Amino acid sequence: MSTELIDTGENRDLQIRVALSAILSSAGFAASPGLSRLLIFLVEEDLSNRSEDLKETYIAHMLYHRPATYDPKLDSIVRVSVNRLRSRLQEYYADNPMASPRIELRAGSYVPFYEFNPQHSAPEEPHSARTENPTADTQEVYGKNRIPLQHAPVSFLESDESDQNSTVRLTSWRNRRWASFIISALVVGAVITITIFRKRTYQAEVWTGKPFSSLGGQEEFPAISPDGSQLAFSWTEHLGASPHIYLQMLNEHIPKRLTSSDDGESRPAWSPDGKSIAFIHVLDPNRTEVMVKSLQDGSEIKVADLHGSYPWLCTIPRLSWAPDGTKIYTSGSIGTKEPCALIALNIRTRSLQPLSQPPPGSIGDLEAAVSPDGKQVAFLRNAGTLGGDIYVASADSGAARRITFDNRDIMGFCWVPDGSGFIVSSRRQDGVPKLWRISLDGRLMRPLTDGLTLAAFPSISSQGDRIAFTTYHTTASIWKVEKESEKLLISDRSSNSTPQLSPDGRSVVYRSDRTGSFELWLSKLDGKSGIRLTDFKGPMVNNPRWSPDGSWIAFECRPQGQSDICLIRPSRPTQTRVLNRWTSNEIFPSWSSDGKSIYFTSNHSGQWEIYQQAIAGGDPIAITHDGGMRALQSPDGRWLYIFRGEDSGKLVRIPVADQPPRREEIEKPEIISSRFGPDMLGRWDVYQDGVMYLMPSKPNESSDSLSKERIISINGDTTASQIRTSVAGPSPAGDLVFSTAANGKFAVYVKQELKEGDIEFLVLESSRR
Repeated sequence: MSTELIDTGENRDLQIRVALSAILSSAGFAASPGLSRLLIFLVEEDLSNRSEDLKETYIAHMLYHRPATYDPKLDSIVRVSVNRLRSRLQEYYADNPMASPRIELRAGSYVPFYEFNPQHSAPEEPHSARTENPTADTQEVYGKNRIPLQHAPVSFLESDESDQNSTVRLTSWRNRRWASFIISALVVGAVITITIFRKRTYQAEVWTGKPFSSLGGQEEFPAISPDGSQLAFSWTEHLGASPHIYLQMLNEHIPKRLTSSDDGESRPAWSPDGKSIAFIHVLDPNRTEVMVKSLQDGSEIKVADLHGSYPWLCTIPRLSWAPDGTKIYTSGSIGTKEPCALIALNIRTRSLQPLSQPPPGSIGDLEAAVSPDGKQVAFLRNAGTLGGDIYVASADSGAARRITFDNRDIMGFCWVPDGSGFIVSSRRQDGVPKLWRISLDGRLMRPLTDGLTLAAFPSISSQGDRIAFTTYHTTASIWKVEKESEKLLISDRSSNSTPQLSPDGRSVVYRSDRTGSFELWLSKLDGKSGIRLTDFKGPMVNNPRWSPDGSWIAFECRPQGQSDICLIRPSRPTQTRVLNRWTSNEIFPSWSSDGKSIYFTSNHSGQWEIYQQAIAGGDPIAITHDGGMRALQSPDGRWLYIFRGEDSGKLVRIPVADQPPRREEIEKPEIISSRFGPDMLGRWDVYQDGVMYLMPSKPNESSDSLSKERIISINGDTTASQIRTSVAGPSPAGDLVFSTAANGKFAVYVKQELKEGDIEFLVLESSRR
């Protein structure tokens, strides 16, 4: 009997669910509640476009409620249960050989495979075949937004976790028949209900986009007032200027400045009664103040000092008022080297109460948002530097519950007014930040914007009829500088960054979002022949670095959320290799001069340190023990240059011969510079005589004075510095923006051509809900 794979859209899903109902109604599954529950879970996760999540750890957490410390090597419940499920399915199809579609679990995968028999269930209008690749870690498989079956037969399927420990046994034929009938009715009924619910609810809701403000510069972090009449937002007039808080009535066209300091002010948040606005006063990159300004008399009070520097949303954390107006929830670092955690600020007593403790290896808990009833706090837990998910915890502290499982970059979210879910800006699906409507159980997900604009930091009105958000427009180009001459290499209407010159100086690898998601690209130095190296479609890539012989590129990849070090061959870009499997974050890879090992930065120990790992295998070796953010080895292999981090501001070097395992502590490293601030992390590179770096412009200068940045070299032996040339600026912050040739004769750098943000609205035009 010939078979083929058929993708028939909605009809296909309906056929699969009907087949699932028939399986659950069979005697073998009616008497096996644990296996039935597992089969429902696997099928519904797949039909809900989460097939890439169906890994052993995910199933253990979601279905069997295993803790975060779950180790598959010590607990085999998933493997054992899936093997039993495979055998039970084989028994079912032995008794029902003509059943179609067949739901199978093939060896080596937890993703269901569907085999249709066209003689029995052929669709009216067949579509092209779909082939799944369940073993490709970096492949995204997303389709229409489907509402999953609500695990309908759960009352009959509840057991202690699997058939091994099940206390439920339907032994009599009458009980099995009755259970089978109810299970079948629930499954088919759920399918019908889903179809009706989707058509009546989601297709009936119409949102229309409308521009609100386009002042030039960067308008962001909009906040709609409680009565829905006006908007507070942050506005940076031009590159290099400081942001300030403005107010604008929705029926007017001119904003009014609310704050008056010369420092930066951001993240406005309305008090519940609409009489005050809290905001962040930025004193320096690591220190901020929480201020509350009265809209009645103009007075300001300081509620608290906050500390936090990494990631950037910890520098300017979100503020969220409790409904009774007594507290403000935000995030910050409790200790100097602690990741950001949730904090409750008591406005009357000015006291700080920590509410969360990020797990080891996490970047931090960010973007606190109190639920409309004040009982819960939602937040973004960043598993990696550019990827995270939404969690919800009690407003008084307590265990956090994970809502999303995308492991994607999230740029803001807000509760919907009835507390049933969120509006989220996420790079889920195709890597383009869109606004999504997500239910509180994390199941219902549907896009509200089309991805043609980068939509971020949504704010919804208390009436639920307007969503304000920022649309970002960013263009960055890559330039080559040689002596006093500058040449434009790569320029389009996208963000091009993290350039790294190849060892022979003929090519450059860089990151670009020209196809929607951020991927690695490779171009000749003439900038004309660009090819895409990666195709992650969502998980961010970052900070590429060539091997000395030019045969490999190491870079940061995030297929599972946290940042790993990946290796790719430019000659065979379809093959990607992960260096190690730590659950912490590994960033800023670089190569030893012999190409046999890689240096990288990791928070494996709880703070950022430098490690070295051989390409051939083995455990990583700690190079630093008291902090390190980025390390590069000199071209001659004699020295390792280390940027200590934002707090110390020191660039040091140590002899390579004295590295571990010969010595486990770095003693008396040579200080090359003590003036490297936090903005220098991605602005330096090594060359044959020492270090070369790109000095940023000073903040708060006029736009005219921002046109030049200086390239400076430091001799590694004498520490003498020399200004080489000046280049057109400014360069963006936060990324690798500078790379020099090994001989120091030329360099490439990133220029920020455009960085603007406009505020737009989604207006609810109609809804039959």
